[in-house]
Amino acid sequence: MVKLSSFFPFSSFLRITQEFHEKKAFVKMKSLTYEREFEFEYKDVGEISESLFAQHNQMTFGAALLALVAATLTVGNCLIYTYPVLLRIGQVLYGCGVLLWITGFRKSWHVQIADKNDTILTYIEENRQNRGLVRQAIETIKSNSENAKEVSAANPFPEEKPAFEHIYYEPAELRKTIDRFYENEIIGFQQGIGAQSVYLIKYSQLNGNIYRGKSGSDLLGPTLTTVILVMSIVVGFVAGFSPAFQDLSLDLGYFVIVLFALGFIAWLLGFIKREMIGLYGKNGNVTYWTYVNSSNKEKVEEIIRFIQSRVTPVTNHELLKEQV
Repeated sequence: MVKLSSFFPFSSFLRITQEFHEKKAFVKMKSLTYEREFEFEYKDVGEISESLFAQHNQMTFGAALLALVAATLTVGNCLIYTYPVLLRIGQVLYGCGVLLWITGFRKSWHVQIADKNDTILTYIEENRQNRGLVRQAIETIKSNSENAKEVSAANPFPEEKPAFEHIYYEPAELRKTIDRFYENEIIGFQQGIGAQSVYLIKYSQLNGNIYRGKSGSDLLGPTLTTVILVMSIVVGFVAGFSPAFQDLSLDLGYFVIVLFALGFIAWLLGFIKREMIGLYGKNGNVTYWTYVNSSNKEKVEEIIRFIQSRVTPVTNHELLKEQV
């Protein structure tokens, strides 16, 4: 039996305990707001993926702390500067917020275990202390599952030459995706500021139906987040470390106006729609999709035809049976 335990202090003090026995695993999750215990059998596992993720919850907590400190230092500036103790507390909290946000970019390995329908069963945060136990747990699963495949962001693609390769970018996520199409599967590698991940889609998971549509880019959310973060860092620093804050308030006002103007521009850009094309899975949901433009449309259509030639069409009766 292999026992693993992970602790996530910025996810409501979540602790995940996993016990990997001979034929099945037992998982216990407990936080300040959530509790759950469940089990799964290894024969149901379809994919084990290893990805690099930044500490997103830590970054969110650090950004929220910065915004709170900046607002407090701004509103109560006169009072806080009257009492040096309050000022020092504000400066320390500001420094903690900056430190938490910056160190949140540090990526760590996460192992995600999914079933044959791509539903995440559990995940493990890998570190130096538990690396050996994580490998034992993975080998235990693989030895008791006929179809489980392991993929890793460290080496996402096999040496085999793909039939096609398609690369596209998602500006809102600052992310690049590389999809390679082999004889029996799609392997995709996504690389961005906050993550490096890999996914695998078997052609046998698809039903042969095509999805076509258009969608605008969600630039507003990431832009507003960046605007609030930059504003919190700058305003908090000036309010907490500059005695001449009142004299600089007008300049800061112009700075804030510029930031919100950028947010308005991002909102307008969100109305520019990009063409999308995808393929439905046997569960009735879109399993694979990608963006299409005038320069790569012909190639993407060729890729879709290639995939369809390797997919067994599913009738409506079979689809309903699969969903049941």
